Amino acid sequence: MKFDPSTNINDYLVFGEFGDVNPSITDSSTFTFHNPGKMDEAFDHEIEGCFLYSRHWNPINKYLSNALARLEDTESAQVTSSGMSAISSTILDICSTGDEIISGRTIYGGTYALFKNFLPKLGINTRFTDLHNIKKVEELVNEKTKIIYGESINNPLLEVTDIPALGTIAKKIRH
Repeated sequence: MKFDPSTNINDYLVFGEFGDVNPSITDSSTFTFHNPGKMDEAFDHEIEGCFLYSRHWNPINKYLSNALARLEDTESAQVTSSGMSAISSTILDICSTGDEIISGRTIYGGTYALFKNFLPKLGINTRFTDLHNIKKVEELVNEKTKIIYGESINNPLLEVTDIPALGTIAKKIRH
């Protein structure tokens, strides 16, 4: 969201519930409804964005998501409880049965396990390679390729991935 001087400044600022400069940290796992009608709407999926259970959505995550969206100049941002939840939810949003991922062979162990052991059960195949061999990566790309996955500095070898080079290849595979 770009700043528009004609808009109310309070639409951009985040204050805690008691007027503090920083948002209040929410440590509640569940939330109440002050209006029973709103609860019915929430359970019937007629309204979105309410706070019901902290794992789904809570005020501090909302504040962080909004701040990240403003920093990245995008409509919205998502926060998750772990890197693996961010990776898996992104992969499962992009890939379907029959799709393929090209991945670096030296990546975080949890991600490797997801790609090697879990995704094949869903019909999503991963082809592991040395991402530093750009020619090899280009050769692996086919009509089923949906993602080229690499870590900016991989784990555990701390090799630096050439993200601009992989980005050039990735732009060619957009479907």
